[in-house]
Amino acid sequence: MRYALTKSLALTSLLFSSLIAQAPPELAQRIVQEGITNSKVMQYQDVLCHDFGSRLTGSVAFQRAADWARDQFAAMGLEARLEPWGEWQVSWDREQWMGRVVEPVAMELQVASPAWTGSTRGISRGTLVRMPKTPEELAALQQRAESDSALWVWGALPRDPKEDAIRSGVQALLDQGKLIGIAQSATSTGWNDKNFENQLRVFGDSRRAQRPYEERPRWAHAVVRDDQSKQIDELLAGAKPVVIEFELRNRWRPGPVKLYNVVAELKGDRKSTRLNSSH
Repeated sequence: MRYALTKSLALTSLLFSSLIAQAPPELAQRIVQEGITNSKVMQYQDVLCHDFGSRLTGSVAFQRAADWARDQFAAMGLEARLEPWGEWQVSWDREQWMGRVVEPVAMELQVASPAWTGSTRGISRGTLVRMPKTPEELAALQQRAESDSALWVWGALPRDPKEDAIRSGVQALLDQGKLIGIAQSATSTGWNDKNFENQLRVFGDSRRAQRPYEERPRWAHAVVRDDQSKQIDELLAGAKPVVIEFELRNRWRPGPVKLYNVVAELKGDRKSTRLNSSH
């Protein structure tokens, strides 16, 4: 988000620098003064970040924010519209997330859920078990899951092609509803910026949004802050069972879902300057 905002501000600066270079000196000064004394940048940012919140591509929140941005451009006197660029099969919105360790100690967790993942049915409590690393560990998990459906698996799904059999085995248990879901550390996702300690950063697999609603993932996926993940690892190394619970509210909606850019044009005598906004 910080990179996107910095990039957006940089592009805006370049745009206005170009406009000012083309304007007569008096008009250029008026433009500069307007930006200094009557800027609404923070007001617009506050609405986008707090009134609309997360604006994932194809989400209801994104559509509402796009409509709002178009209306704001129109109110400025620009020719504004939504310009379609694609279509997905489903819509997905983030809602409320919660997590905690219940046993052998009580610990509130800061968690997030990757985009285009499933939800829990209310608060889902279960025993936490480690992601299998060997065929023998996978077989043990499969056997346990047959008699105990209240299991969360701790760790990332294997990415190494040599571990495809283990990944497929765990994936099958998830898809069959024999496991509640996966929980993993923030760093294990590969999405964190190493410059920010305990960052909780989630993305997702947008290919899931391009599949039919009936094929959406049903199992839940939680990502836990790194310092708390270390404590969970220590608990799992102990002799007592680790019981954990999450409430992950994510909302899927059937499509098709039109995808748009917000486009506004400032008409001039000789040429048009186009302003684009997608987030």
